[in-house]
Amino acid sequence: MFINCMKKVQTLRNRKDHKTEMQATLMMIMIRLVKKHFTIESRKWQKGLCKLIFHD
Repeated sequence: MFINCMKKVQTLRNRKDHKTEMQATLMMIMIRLVKKHFTIESRKWQKGLCKLIFHD
């Protein structure tokens, strides 16, 4: 799940579209925040963020 997010962030970055660039940046910030508190709870957070940002 988490790795999928990272891959998506990379693809978004490569697209060079303004909206996706913002999504990617947002995702990176969130990932950094969540990584600091890497617990079961943060796993749920990551899934939620992926859904929120990438709508899947």
